Amino acid sequence: MPCSVRYRPNGSFARSVMGGAVARAAVAAKAARVRAAANSMYGASGYGMRVGTRGKRAHAFVYTGDTHSINSNRKHNTLLKALGR
Repeated sequence: MPCSVRYRPNGSFARSVMGGAVARAAVAAKAARVRAAANSMYGASGYGMRVGTRGKRAHAFVYTGDTHSINSNRKHNTLLKALGR
């Protein structure tokens, strides 16, 4: 006799995991690696990082912080290369 089991995903649990401390630490670690890689290329040292929660999910941003890193990123696509793309 087949067993009838229903699965109902718990949306509130998924939201708490995606915006929790562990998720923030994971995206912060990845952003720190990308920032370190970008700062080691082409003599730039002005890449910065911002970590936060936007909506209900953890987000991290690596950005150009000075004119040298802006120009380096425009000319060499430094952030894309730091991501491995």
